[in-house]
This record gives sequence, C-alpha cells and structure tokens, in this order.
Amino acid sequence: MPLSPAIRAILFDLDDTLIRIEFEAFMNDYLSLLAPRFAHACAPQRFVKELMASVAAMVDNTDASRRTWRFSARTFSRNSA
Repeated sequence: MPLSPAIRAILFDLDDTLIRIEFEAFMNDYLSLLAPRFAHACAPQRFVKELMASVAAMVDNTDASRRTWRFSARTFSRNSA
C-alpha cells in the first residue's frame, strides 16, 4: 500500500516513551494481522516464528560491518526456505 506523498515516515513508539502500551499484547495483535499477508510464501505460524528468530539474531548481531536489515532478511530467508 503506497503512502500518501505527504507522509514521509511512520514512527513506532515500541519502548513506551510516548504512549503506554502492553507490548506483548501489541505484538500478538500486530503479528496476527501481519502474518496472513505472507501466507502465499509461508504458513502464518511459521512466519511469526521465523520473523521473531530473525529479529533476535539481528539484535544479537555485534558485527558492525553487517547491515542490520540485510542480516535480518538473510537470516529470515535462510530459516523460512
């Protein structure tokens, strides 16, 4: 879905700096809406499992020469193939 030309960024306040949220409930709701959009490529339950594993690998990555997004995408692709 393309963004309006007036919208240049979407910011998520995931650390409760601006808005208090129940993070676990938010993630469950978010992933339950996101996963079906990738059902053509991966079963929704597996998508969530592999996405969270790739995010954990990205967070644990300490090699500054590896770009965070690329590292996560490669980990996800390798695990969900």
